[in-house]
Amino acid sequence: MLENRWIPEKVKAGLFPKQVEFLCYEGREALYGGSAGGGKSAALLIAALQYVDEPGYSALLLRRHYTQLTKSDSILAKALEWLLPLRVRYHASEHKFTFPSGATLEFGHIANEAAVYNFQGGAWAFVGADETTQFSGPMLAYPRTRQRRVTGSRIPIRWRGGTNPGGIGHDYVKERYVKAKDGSDPATPDRQFFPAKLSDNPHIDQDDYVRQLKDAGVDGVLLDQLLKGDWDAVAGGRFKPEWFGRVYRDPSSPDFLRLVRDGQEVERFKWTDRPRFQTCDPAASTSARADYFVLSTWCVTPKANLVWLACERGKWEIQEQVGLCQASYLRWRPQFVVVEELLNQRSLCQILRRSTTPAMVVHGKTPGGRKKLEHALAAIVLASTGRVYLPGDNPQFPLDDVVAETTRFTGDEDLDANDDIVDTFSYAAECMPMLGGGTGGGRPGVWAPSGVRR
Repeated sequence: MLENRWIPEKVKAGLFPKQVEFLCYEGREALYGGSAGGGKSAALLIAALQYVDEPGYSALLLRRHYTQLTKSDSILAKALEWLLPLRVRYHASEHKFTFPSGATLEFGHIANEAAVYNFQGGAWAFVGADETTQFSGPMLAYPRTRQRRVTGSRIPIRWRGGTNPGGIGHDYVKERYVKAKDGSDPATPDRQFFPAKLSDNPHIDQDDYVRQLKDAGVDGVLLDQLLKGDWDAVAGGRFKPEWFGRVYRDPSSPDFLRLVRDGQEVERFKWTDRPRFQTCDPAASTSARADYFVLSTWCVTPKANLVWLACERGKWEIQEQVGLCQASYLRWRPQFVVVEELLNQRSLCQILRRSTTPAMVVHGKTPGGRKKLEHALAAIVLASTGRVYLPGDNPQFPLDDVVAETTRFTGDEDLDANDDIVDTFSYAAECMPMLGGGTGGGRPGVWAPSGVRR
């Protein structure tokens, strides 16, 4: 690397230990960074240039949008600054450099998941994703299928990413490289995470940089993501984690639930006597690109709080979805189940209406042409008033998934990786018989969801 003539001498002399550690790793996958100012783009470009003197070598560097490639401080601008003075041939229409060895370095963008097929037929030994969490999981996975080398080549196959926490791919990247759902380290000999923070970069005036971010009005959560590389911080979501209380089974009486907020019990009730209902967001297929199937079960308390009793989430074929709905209906005995009934997802609703084992009360519902954020407004209001409770002692409830998706939900399809859990919550809020602040009383008298059809 130090003898690589394509990397400016001042850049090589200024490499700091975390960058060197990342660049010396030859395993198949590596993620670098975690906070702003860690030298991610420079490290990614150097990694792409490491084998350009080898005939047959090809590298691809990706950004999410074309405009991000054309900015004055982009990774492509950095490549032009380094390579044009060395008379490396550059094909502007293709954003492609060709070196004397015949090796190539290309730059591309993946604006949406359908755009991954623009890279079908290509082959690269190196693929790098700048600002990795701006890509969804499928956007990151597909280019890895395009990685190959000629027989007998000693060039390693490498995928490299550089990013801060946050963005549409946050959960996917975190689980694959930083921390698995069970809290364990997902690293393998061929997949490593190299954390780097602002404090690791000696070339930045750190006090001035932090001051600029604060003066720009960056909120505290985003500041933790940028400066500390905090993968558990969440920014930009419409729901706040502190809005959700916790519900616990009463150990002395399993039929009773205790609602707890800020360490204080706010309500205790017998859940088996309370009205229950379900909301379901079907999935059209089990493909990696398909949405998740989600079935949520709800209970309304005497004080008109909403308890999220259960949430089943996964990717299953339609017959498996039918079986899950029927089994859950038998277990919870809800008054009805609301199933989203869009054009390509109508079959589940239709099959469940014909179910006899058990006979089910099924209501079909659609967003009615509303955008995601508008559809979620009732749920946002309900949660913001502190009336929604999640299980705190049920290991079968996907608490991390529910909190992560709801608190990262923005209503912008370009930013939200998944919204299926939020959709079931939105339908539940619309089914509530009252949305004002309940202060006690008996069983709600009206239990027919508005705007649904049988």
